[in-house]
Amino acid sequence: MYPTFSPSSIGGRSENSIEKPSLQAPTSHPEWDGLIRRRWSIIFAAVALVQATICLAFEIYIYVRFQWSLNPQFQSNYEKQIEVIPIFLPLFVFIFCYENVVVWDALIAQNTIQVIGVGISNLVLAVYTSIQAEQIKESLQVMESSGALRQGQTAESLLHDTQVFLIAIPCIMALATVFMGFCTWKVYQEFAWKILKLVGADYPMKQRYVYYQVYITLLKFDFFFVVGFLIQLVGVVTKKWDPEFGLTIAAIPVTIAILLAAGYSAHNEKKWGMIATMFLYLGALIYFIFKLARLFSNDWQFYYRAVKMPLATFAIVAISLIISTFFNALICTLNFGQGLKEQFGAARRASNASGSSDPASLEEGNRRMTIH
Repeated sequence: MYPTFSPSSIGGRSENSIEKPSLQAPTSHPEWDGLIRRRWSIIFAAVALVQATICLAFEIYIYVRFQWSLNPQFQSNYEKQIEVIPIFLPLFVFIFCYENVVVWDALIAQNTIQVIGVGISNLVLAVYTSIQAEQIKESLQVMESSGALRQGQTAESLLHDTQVFLIAIPCIMALATVFMGFCTWKVYQEFAWKILKLVGADYPMKQRYVYYQVYITLLKFDFFFVVGFLIQLVGVVTKKWDPEFGLTIAAIPVTIAILLAAGYSAHNEKKWGMIATMFLYLGALIYFIFKLARLFSNDWQFYYRAVKMPLATFAIVAISLIISTFFNALICTLNFGQGLKEQFGAARRASNASGSSDPASLEEGNRRMTIH
């Protein structure tokens, strides 16, 4: 009797168990490739989170130590010097929370430009925290000379208890920036395929897409530094009875609305929306130049001296960002009607098709993702 062979006896596989070819691009080690891709993104996010946790813990200690040393009965014209230290805590809560949101947004969207922006902004904030240390030292000296500290407390004793933390914060941020720089290169290697997948090998289209990415990233950091500036202005300089207080508070939701409208106009190629937002950028630029001039005006030293350098840092960065945003908005507007909007639509349809089990839909989606 001759042996018989069934499909199940060949290689131990049945007809139904034969693996179907994958629609994804083959990789030599798909398991390791996926792990590495997740690993560097997670490491980058972890660096930002650990930095935020440690630095906020140090800021909370500085705040508590400062509040405990104050004389509750003290009142004088040096009130602004007293308010400068407490404002740093809510400011840094906003800074680190927003930075972590931007990090996760960049990693989920696979936006390499935004990842690079996080590293640059972290370096700027490291410089800012070193300014914070000098500002607190000056404030404590003024408070001691005016009798704002409770009995037995001196500026020297407060500095002794907090100086190690004030020095550690910028050092930690500088170290985190170095790690972020290394991780950025690895993350770039992970995400580099996305631009090719979205816009194909068309170099002019790649340029238009990069300008779009830079513009959207600038909008997110515009919000970061503009609101950071306004928080300091409201917390230390303006008072509740000052008309500028209400205007400054109102400027925060208005800023959010403008930036959302700007992003929508860029993505959907709304020319009049872009023109309107560009005029608003010019208005914001005039405002920050005006505020920067006031910071260094002798007539306004009493109002701004408590936060002169921190405000100047945010104002200078905001001015630089607004100028960059304006020119990128102009370039994006000039790129309207040259195929990028249609490419976004093709990518969206391909993404929807990828959830389908129909191979024909997948093939059509992949075909639309490539520019011929």
